[in-house]
Amino acid sequence: MRTSEGREFAFLGRDPDDAEVCMWTTTSGRGVSRQVRGLWSATAETSRFHREGLRQLFPLGPSKTASYTSATNRGFWRYNWRVLGEQRVTVPAGEFDVWVLEFSEDSVNNLFRGERIFYVDKATHTPVRVDSRVVRGMSSYTPSWQAVTFTRPGR
Repeated sequence: MRTSEGREFAFLGRDPDDAEVCMWTTTSGRGVSRQVRGLWSATAETSRFHREGLRQLFPLGPSKTASYTSATNRGFWRYNWRVLGEQRVTVPAGEFDVWVLEFSEDSVNNLFRGERIFYVDKATHTPVRVDSRVVRGMSSYTPSWQAVTFTRPGR
């Protein structure tokens, strides 16, 4: 997949030692990226919180929710996920049947709030579009992006 922000990566499949982790390789030479459920870095300081929290959401289904907190060296954070439903979305890479997931994260001290909408391809469980915005505070929050090219695994 190539994204509208210029990142390129290829899906390698599930980690053979960890069924909750998807593996990707990047063309930028950064090596293999590991993502919990394809949504959150498996190497991030907060990955164990996301792993436990995302178990509430999977398998994806209408109106499912997940709420949890994490403690990091930057403080305490609240995370909320909600499955908004299913839809067909068009991005430069084509049309996809997706699950639409709403995500928000708040610092407990109320200095930051970020929100994202993930459009996750139902066939591959891969995000094909992410809409991001910072509601409160300052951050180098991941920008919005969409798939520009997309090759399904095995093709």
